[in-house]
Amino acid sequence: YSPIPLVSGQKRPLLKDWTKYKEAPIENLELFTTDSLGLVCGYNGLEVLDIDAKKFDRNVLIAARGLHDTIRNYLHVEPVLKASGSKGVQIIFKLNFDENVEEHIALKNMENLAYTLYKITTPEVRKRIRFDEKPGIDCAMFTKRRMLRSFCKHLGSNMFSVPYKYEDDFNTVKKRINLEVPLI
Repeated sequence: YSPIPLVSGQKRPLLKDWTKYKEAPIENLELFTTDSLGLVCGYNGLEVLDIDAKKFDRNVLIAARGLHDTIRNYLHVEPVLKASGSKGVQIIFKLNFDENVEEHIALKNMENLAYTLYKITTPEVRKRIRFDEKPGIDCAMFTKRRMLRSFCKHLGSNMFSVPYKYEDDFNTVKKRINLEVPLI
């Protein structure tokens, strides 16, 4: 992973030149001066599928488990699950793109991957992640140089973006995003 510090309580990078950490992680730990952390996507194949909903509920959690299983079974990687703190889940995993792939091609590959994962997962999962008659998986914000995922407090909900365990039930995940139980 390539973590970077964020402005405290925001999803905005603290460092102006943060995109360079897609190539190599920060070595100077003194740069981490805030309580908020982001992961730079693209570093070492780190990718993210974002599942958005109107609110974080049991359906989103079940859908994320189904996509987790699909990714594990078809891509043979073990994803990390992260509750966004307010209305969704991110599934974080590693893929290997050719180093010379152009950004628009990587974007198209991620969009195709999201659609393919959506189509090959179970009908029950597909039903749970449909919002406004469209699949609720968003990879459109992915770019090789600009995307990052945050682990911080959400301003609107006062809840935190945190990783959670696959086996966590809905109430445990809710407690994690409210920091009422230890993080994993």
